[in-house]
Amino acid sequence: SAGGAAPPAVVLLNAGATARTGPHRLNVKLARRFAARGVSTLRCDLSGQGDSRPAERSMDFDRQSVVDLRQALDAIESRTGIDRGGIFGICSGAVLGYAAALEEPRIVGCAMLDPYMYPTLRTHLNRLAAVLAHTGVLATARGWIHRRLTPRGREAARAKAAARGGSGLGLTRPTPEAFAAGLNTLLDRRVSLLMIYSGSELYSYNYAGQFDDGFRRFGLAGRISVEYLPDVAHTVTTLDAQRLLGDLLLEWTRGIPDASGRR
Repeated sequence: SAGGAAPPAVVLLNAGATARTGPHRLNVKLARRFAARGVSTLRCDLSGQGDSRPAERSMDFDRQSVVDLRQALDAIESRTGIDRGGIFGICSGAVLGYAAALEEPRIVGCAMLDPYMYPTLRTHLNRLAAVLAHTGVLATARGWIHRRLTPRGREAARAKAAARGGSGLGLTRPTPEAFAAGLNTLLDRRVSLLMIYSGSELYSYNYAGQFDDGFRRFGLAGRISVEYLPDVAHTVTTLDAQRLLGDLLLEWTRGIPDASGRR
């Protein structure tokens, strides 16, 4: 980087209950690609996951994860002298990385695959069109009647809505206003942000430009790098998808400011 400053390191988080190797060994492959570009990485097992023992202290999972990530940055600094870092996670790992970035000034880059999702009217229309094309009008109508007009259907719909509202690890999706405020805070700190949405979330995110449509009223449209990858699965299954994700993340690392503040 400019001035000879070492580039920031990158912490690669667990994806849900998957260990630090990542789904389909994704984190291992990313770490090797980063290393080839001179970027140090740490593949991190959060407390109680992978090879990491449960934390001795008693605190919520999301709070403990912020502590864990601070300790990961401490470990990087003690071994390499690099005192700034980026963070990448998938799904729950993405939102945990975002939460840590809000509290930890050493995090100067945050890349997220399938973080919080906020459907727009177009999202719902796209989903309806896809369901109609797959099941037909009559079957779709019967399903709608069951979900809306029967006790069992309403209960199932409420359970699905609750599951979509969080990460499954006690993390509740913030309101759009709160998420926008957090993103603006990171932008004000010049944190390099990258948000990537896969093609696996038909219900919640299903077209390019959805983030800008939903967050234009908060002044965020066009200010954050957002990619929609309809041919990439949530767990980045294929080799082509893994290479594409790696390309995007390598480009993101070039925008992370180094110790001098240069990008």
